[in-house]
Amino acid sequence: MLGQDAFSRLKKNRWAWNSGILLLALLVIAFMTPVLPLQSPIHGDLQDRRFESPNFRVQRLIQTTDLGFPDDSLRAAFRQYQEQLSALDERVAQADSNTDREALIQERRRMAETLNPLNKLWHHPSATTQLLLRTRLLLFGESCLPSIFGCDDQGRDVLARVFWGSRVSLTVGLVAALVSLLIGVTYGAVAGFAGGWVDSLMMRLVDTLYSIPFIFVVIFLITLLDAEEWKNTLATWNIDRTAIFYVMIGAIYWLTMARVVRGQVLSLKTESFVEAATAIGFPRRRILFLHLLPNTMGVVLVYLTLTIPSVILFEAFLSFLGMGVSPPDVSWGLLVNEGLQVITPIETKWWIAAFPSLVMSVTLLALNFLGDGLRDALDPKLKGR
Repeated sequence: MLGQDAFSRLKKNRWAWNSGILLLALLVIAFMTPVLPLQSPIHGDLQDRRFESPNFRVQRLIQTTDLGFPDDSLRAAFRQYQEQLSALDERVAQADSNTDREALIQERRRMAETLNPLNKLWHHPSATTQLLLRTRLLLFGESCLPSIFGCDDQGRDVLARVFWGSRVSLTVGLVAALVSLLIGVTYGAVAGFAGGWVDSLMMRLVDTLYSIPFIFVVIFLITLLDAEEWKNTLATWNIDRTAIFYVMIGAIYWLTMARVVRGQVLSLKTESFVEAATAIGFPRRRILFLHLLPNTMGVVLVYLTLTIPSVILFEAFLSFLGMGVSPPDVSWGLLVNEGLQVITPIETKWWIAAFPSLVMSVTLLALNFLGDGLRDALDPKLKGR
């Protein structure tokens, strides 16, 4: 997708290259957040740590703080939990009947939901997150960084919540962009390659969808998903509401992608390599997906890097309004909303809104710089420069 010449031109663009490195580092940090020695993003001490100001003068890089286990250490609590779980697994293996085995399995699930000490450090961690948290326990125990970004109104560490929110914000940007890529590229390629009345009909549908105010569609769908009946249905199928939220945003942003790909296919299908493939007798599907689409990937990649910041900003806007990610999950937009709620004429707790806004702004700028750099690197007109 990136040839040697394009890669060299991208590397010469210092802003785009450094932005790409910054974004790669941010993705790695977001994924590895449970391993980092951060304070719990969900646990706070209302009396001692409420609105604690940022601590920029760090005498020690890592300090020992209370993570919500006053009577026992986190490692000891987790070891005890694992022993109870192992004993229950043995009982499940030795069960005489299917009824007893099913009852023990249900008891094991309740134990995992209520007694797992990692739930107090991280809200209902998945299997991957639990593995990362266990690695953190082995490496750091209960030691963690001080409140460099301060604490919020519930005594929770803002730095930990910013890192935790990056997982949601970046995930929604990537997943929604990939959904728009899948729908938009396929739709636009078929429309451009088919031509004639098929192209006209498909693009008039796109024009019609463009006229719909999607913010109202999103509000309607979110309201529908919040209804008790739909919640129960999603729980029955083990479908996460947040996952539907990701796909829903991606299904909105495919229209422009379809137009971009259609224009590229229209200009490429008259080229000589397409005529040669047709003369050889290649089927139309093979010509479309093996010859035309690979030649549009440069433009698609550029537009994809410019779509991700739009999606992240849209998710932040919805979360800011209280219609996106819902607590206890957190995203950058939700953090900014929480920060603005505690800014009053009497006293301003600026750090609660400032740091999430700063991290989100830097990420969006880096994505735009990377998109501009990719556009310049992949532009055929610049190959002679």
